[in-house]
Amino acid sequence: MLDVFTVEPLPEDSELWQLPNVLITPHCADQDHEYLDRALDILSENIALFKEGKTLQNICDKKLGY
Repeated sequence: MLDVFTVEPLPEDSELWQLPNVLITPHCADQDHEYLDRALDILSENIALFKEGKTLQNICDKKLGY
């Protein structure tokens, strides 16, 4: 599954559109009707963790790039 490309939007003539083993989705494909509730739960938990001086959830590893 691919949703991010060097050139956005993915050009219509890109070979990726023709590959049978590739599913191309919009960059927001991970969002569903429960996305905002889950995101707010994580934010709320991280605020509590931050106040307690504890490690936050979902920290981005800048060396890995995600």
